[in-house]
Amino acid sequence: MNTGDRELMAYWVRERNAARRVIEKTREDAGLWLKRTKLARDAGREEMAQEAERRALEAKRAWDEAELRLQEAEMQIEQVRREARGPDRSGLARAAATLDSFRAMGVDPQAAQFDEMEKRMRAEEFIAQVRERDAAEKDEALDALQRLKARMAAEDSAGSDDQGEA
Repeated sequence: MNTGDRELMAYWVRERNAARRVIEKTREDAGLWLKRTKLARDAGREEMAQEAERRALEAKRAWDEAELRLQEAEMQIEQVRREARGPDRSGLARAAATLDSFRAMGVDPQAAQFDEMEKRMRAEEFIAQVRERDAAEKDEALDALQRLKARMAAEDSAGSDDQGEA
């Protein structure tokens, strides 16, 4: 890890720690203001309750922002670590050896990859067609159910009219 990487890492670690402190503080503040909101409402002091609720929302908003900063800092720390390690050469060597073994067997890896992609695309198209058909059948069944309900309601109202006349 070079000096620039260390400085960048130190910056993001400070940001992460600061975000954690803000999260802890705003979590406590939000809880405190929510308690005060409840107490004010119980005491019948609606104006005070609204102010406490506003402050609780502000604390929650600050909490959410700190959570986002924490996530960003953690992602940046991980990225600096990955970049500082450099590329993994053993993986590249293994991949080259695998390609060579495929070629030695007379298999073109790119052709095999395209065949797999084509199969996957055909499968996805088939699934989409089945889903469309199922959706259409579902819509037809729902329409039939609605018509049946309407007919039963009409028969019930006609039956109740006949009974009322008798």
